[in-house]
Order: sequence, then C-alpha cells, then structure tokens
Amino acid sequence: MALEKKLSSEGEVRHLGVPYKVRSSSSEEFWACLQRFVSFDDPADRVARLYELSAKQIKYPAVNSRAFEELPRSVQESIFRLSFGVDPDAATIANKLLNAVLALEDVERYSPVSFEAWYCQWWRNEDGKQSIKSKESWLKDLAVEKAQMHWLYSLDEMQLDFTRVNSEGPWAGDNRAGFFIACLEEFENRFQEFTAKTIVEAQACFREVYAAWRNRLPGTFLPQMLLIVEGPTEALLIPYLTRSLGVDLDYSAVLVAPVGGAKQAARRYLDLRDLVAIPIVVVLDNDAAEESQLVMDMLRPGDRLHVLSSGEIEDVFDKAVVIELLNRYLQPIKDTSPITLLDLDGQERRTVILNRLWRERGLGDFDKVGFARSIVAGGIRVEQIPIEIKAIANLLKGALSA
Repeated sequence: MALEKKLSSEGEVRHLGVPYKVRSSSSEEFWACLQRFVSFDDPADRVARLYELSAKQIKYPAVNSRAFEELPRSVQESIFRLSFGVDPDAATIANKLLNAVLALEDVERYSPVSFEAWYCQWWRNEDGKQSIKSKESWLKDLAVEKAQMHWLYSLDEMQLDFTRVNSEGPWAGDNRAGFFIACLEEFENRFQEFTAKTIVEAQACFREVYAAWRNRLPGTFLPQMLLIVEGPTEALLIPYLTRSLGVDLDYSAVLVAPVGGAKQAARRYLDLRDLVAIPIVVVLDNDAAEESQLVMDMLRPGDRLHVLSSGEIEDVFDKAVVIELLNRYLQPIKDTSPITLLDLDGQERRTVILNRLWRERGLGDFDKVGFARSIVAGGIRVEQIPIEIKAIANLLKGALSA
C-alpha cells in the first residue's frame, strides 16, 4: 500500500522503501492532463498517456514511462493524484461525482472489450477484490461488468481535481472548462452525498448540462459518432459543406478523423469497431475498391460506408463550380491567367490535371488543403454543393438518428 503525504507543491509516495518525490502540476501541465483525461482514446491508451504525464512529475528518483508501468497500480494512481488530483477523502462531493459520471460515460462510449484490454494491461495479476471491497457500497449497485467496475474504481482513486478550472489558467475562455464548471455548480446545488443513486442522478444532470452546452463544444469533445475520412481535405470540406446543408458535425458531437489514405482508413475502422460503442461512418475515395469491400464486409449494425462516385472529393464538384472556386483561390497570385473549362478537359483525376496546370504556371504542386481552406474561408452557395455531399449529409443524419 502506498503511503502518501500532500505538500503545498510537492508530495511523496513510498514503495518498497523508496520515496518517490512528486511535484504538483503547473496550470499548463494540469490543463494538458485534463484534455487527455477526456480525450477520445480507448481506456488502455488513455491511461498509458496519462501515466506518461505522471512519470514526468516525479522529481526523484528518475522514472521513465516503462519503469512507471512496472510500479503497482495503487502507486501509479497515488502519483497521478499527487500531481493532478486530490485525495478521495478530501475531494468535494461534486468533484467525486464528476469523476464517476465521466467514468460511466466511458462505459457507454467504449465496448466491454476495450475495458477488458485495459484491465489485463494495467491490473495484470493484481487481485482487485480487496480494492473493490473498499468502494463496494456504490460500485456493485451500478451493475456494470467486472473490468468496467475496476475502471470506475480507478478513476475514483485518480480523482482528477476539476475544481482547478474555477481559478485562472490556460483554460480561460475555453468552453470545455466552462462546461465542467457548470457541471460542478449543478452537482453542488443538487447533491449532498456520494452513492450509486446520486451517481446515476448526477449522470442525468450531466447530460442536461451537456445538451445546453453542446453547440458551444467541439465535435472532438465526448463524441457521439466517429467519421473516418482519408485526409485533411475531406476533414475540412465535409464538416463545412454538411453544415451548410443543416448537418452540423460539431453540434452533433461528431469526431472527424483524417487518417492518411484508404488503407489507413480501413485499418482504423477495423481497429475501432471492436473497441468503441458509438457509430462509425467511413468515407473513401472511388479508387479504394479493396478497402471499401473490406470495410463493407466488417460493418457493424449502425455503422455506415460511403464511397465517392468518382475519384476524390475534388472530382464530385460540377466543373463550372470548380473553375469559379479555383479562380477565386488564384486571385491573390499575380501574373497568372484564369482557369478555363478547356483547362479541365481530360479523363484524368482533377488533382492530376491541376498539378500539371500549377507546374506549367510555375506554382509547384497543387495544394489540395490550401484550396479546401479557401472554399471554407470564401464560402460556397448551397446550390453549388455537390449531390454527393448531400448524400453524405443524409448518411450522417441517418447514423446520428439510428
């Protein structure tokens, strides 16, 4: 069992007679940790990254991430708590409830398999029965599976100190911090004890606050759906264009993940389908036949796949619309003639044609991402949005309402 002593700026955890000197986190370090704490990573990966941050807080003896992983789990949690959290016995009811509710939200966002993977990695051969017994009064009443129960236990032990965002810090003006402050205030007003019943009630309260704040929060924050796309061009254009059609991905809590190509998109889907419980939509280019079939064969109920009807996303725009957008993109560049319909003739993909045109004009390679940014910055009329994008918007709407 770890022995812990909290000081004003430094604490100590003893293990096998070794005193681990731990420094309290700065505001910047705490904010980085909080963002990681609520990031969309499966439990095992998220804890690994949180513990990397913890290892950096140890002043003595020097500990790298691998050595930190070898410490008993209770020592790991104590070190994390000394730097980023608060002792569970000293935590406010509101803070304890917020940690518990976020753990329950994880239980609904990730599959049981993901918690089993975390449990096998981080609890190893430890017998958790005695640990669980210390919180049995509320843990067992929540009726979750064994590995999920240990997840709830660990987050209660780590006890991230959300009350810190009530003070000045790098989170000032960030709506995520405002959301957490609003949750803490509601919990303080409504709840005076920490039981399974109040945790469930606090989760309902949390969702009320979440609904009220949703239009001020990014899609990456506690996402309800994942959209996997091949690259940054799609990651820029699809959210912008679908928003113009009334499907706001940020408001709907859709996390857009550009992965760097069709093979990576298929691999990412296969990696996540067994780990997450939220719906996944995959959008692939037209030439990704093998990857499209692989994803199609493995789709879960509720997941969706859309394959562009022709080429890449630049190819789905009407030719006249592309010319108008390209010439607007070229306006700041002096001594270059406008793009014409004749320039875009040919059977090749538009990006191939545009690369050739750009080189002929001494402009280097065509910058797909820069062009996408110019569309978002300059705007586009609804009638100029391709039918293909409308189909994707309807697909996303269907997946969100399923």
